Amino acid sequence: MFDRSLTERLEAATDDNPAPPKPFDRSVLLESVLENVRRIFNERRGSCETRADYGMPDLNDVLGHGGTPAQLGLIVKEIMETFEPRLSDAVVRFQKDPINPLTINFQVSATLHYGDDSSRVSFDTILSEDKRVRVRG
Repeated sequence: MFDRSLTERLEAATDDNPAPPKPFDRSVLLESVLENVRRIFNERRGSCETRADYGMPDLNDVLGHGGTPAQLGLIVKEIMETFEPRLSDAVVRFQKDPINPLTINFQVSATLHYGDDSSRVSFDTILSEDKRVRVRG
């Protein structure tokens, strides 16, 4: 049941021909989690009326006033653990990109939960010049 995000379950419920339930597939679960993280990180903080803290803050507000990538990493960790309940114990590390210094890259390691099972997963988040966040798992 929790191998898909709420948004994915709601979208499937509106399909004319809903797909029958499939057996658990960890890769499907991980892709669902990564898609939810992408969605959260590409939403601007303050755009959700019911949760003012949903989404990424303006990077100018975080980094433009003496903030550091490490402080942004703490915000990334907080957002993930607040809005993606299938992840916990996240460790977020800043990775410099010598080829493209205008991007901000984080390597994320977290515990992925499914029912009574859990495992460690890793993925990268890349905040690019166009202010979009890409998530690669």
